[in-house]
Amino acid sequence: AAVTRPMMGAMHAQYVQGARYQYGAMALPLANGADGVAGFSVANLGVSDMERRTQDTDLPVGYFEASNFAYALSYARRVTDRLYLGATGKIVSVSIDEVSGRAAAADLGLKYRPATELRFPVVVALAARNLGGGLKLGSSTDPLPSAVAAGVSAAPYPGLLTEVDLIRYRDTRTIIAAGGEYTSKLSGRLQGTARAGYSNHRRDIEGLSGLTLGAGLSLPTLSFDFAWVPFGDLGSTFRYSLRVQF
Repeated sequence: AAVTRPMMGAMHAQYVQGARYQYGAMALPLANGADGVAGFSVANLGVSDMERRTQDTDLPVGYFEASNFAYALSYARRVTDRLYLGATGKIVSVSIDEVSGRAAAADLGLKYRPATELRFPVVVALAARNLGGGLKLGSSTDPLPSAVAAGVSAAPYPGLLTEVDLIRYRDTRTIIAAGGEYTSKLSGRLQGTARAGYSNHRRDIEGLSGLTLGAGLSLPTLSFDFAWVPFGDLGSTFRYSLRVQF
């Protein structure tokens, strides 16, 4: 809702065992943001070369793929100088081998900036995700992973941003996530950012998990970010993202 110039972004995450996640989005301010901001995004989670077995054997009889897509349209606007609202409608498409299914879902969100009399900027946000019916695959129907999230961020020092989130999916315990980033000028208009965070979402995985580290480089219209997210004994995952502002 605060975007004032057209913007595009893309992200790639390489997970364990060949799983991969891609995300791309664009935001277009309407009347320079006076009439709100429209957005479009596509997300994909896929795994290929999964071994097919029809009986107890050491060798697979073939291979198959699993792929999830989400196509979303969004609209957001500034209601007041302190309050921002947004909504997203999306179609989720899932295919596993020769079985496929679709479902419609929606996200809702708001962001609020409390009174400026505070010692430093603070933002409070709420979101409801994946609201909708079930997804039917073959003869079974599974509910969507609906979730409620609440977060607060603060900038207690120039260049420093901290945040704490509480997230609850319909089939998980409450997830607590916290993180921070520090941005500093490197040369001319080039800035560098260092990030660190922790989440208890993967608390059941053996080994180092929960900790995240990242870094980024940015110009006024271009930024590149990288993150390292370990999954304990399963291995490490890596995320890369690029954002362009016109």
